[in-house]
Amino acid sequence: MDKVIMSWGKCKVAIGDTGEKDAFPEDKDLIDLGYTVDKSTEVTSDDGDSLQAKASGGEVVGEDQAEGTQQLSTQLLEPSNAIFVALGLGFMLNNELRVQTHIIPGDKAIRVTPKNKGAIGIKIPVSRISAKYSTSEENGNVLELTCKIIKTTGVDPIYMKKGADGWAVTTEQTDIAAVKNMKPMSFRDLAEMETTSGDVYLIDGNYFYSRFTTTSSLP
Repeated sequence: MDKVIMSWGKCKVAIGDTGEKDAFPEDKDLIDLGYTVDKSTEVTSDDGDSLQAKASGGEVVGEDQAEGTQQLSTQLLEPSNAIFVALGLGFMLNNELRVQTHIIPGDKAIRVTPKNKGAIGIKIPVSRISAKYSTSEENGNVLELTCKIIKTTGVDPIYMKKGADGWAVTTEQTDIAAVKNMKPMSFRDLAEMETTSGDVYLIDGNYFYSRFTTTSSLP
């Protein structure tokens, strides 16, 4: 059994502008949000609505499950004025920060990196973020961010070819010319189909978030 590397404990949160076609930004375009309040960073999910069609006597004759929602929340500990400005919440005047809004403008990408090497982090290419400021004797100045995770809509579809070891991305023109569907489909639907080695299908590339494995430990 493989060793389990936990993603708990200290983490680093970075944010940037969502790129063209909902691309996740490069490292150089991300802003490190600094220290976060202990145990404040988390991703939570809500169940989607369950739709049922019932016949006489209450018999269920049809059922469907809507997609749930996901959100990331974190609390920034003693955030600098530069972070407020970078997030579009205010501007500097005479060495003072003037806060004009608590809604961060535009689509934002977020990366959460856990401290342990080999642990699983998360990249969110599109989110809408609101901020809530507070100050207290216990925690000092805190900026709480609530990030609603949005599924991408601009990611190009992916050509997948079935081989001896399963499905893999292909960019070969001969494979693309042999694609069996012109309208992108979900990978879940593809998995339920009867397919053979060499088949090529066009897959919807849009997604909510991706998980990545860290290659180093946080300092």
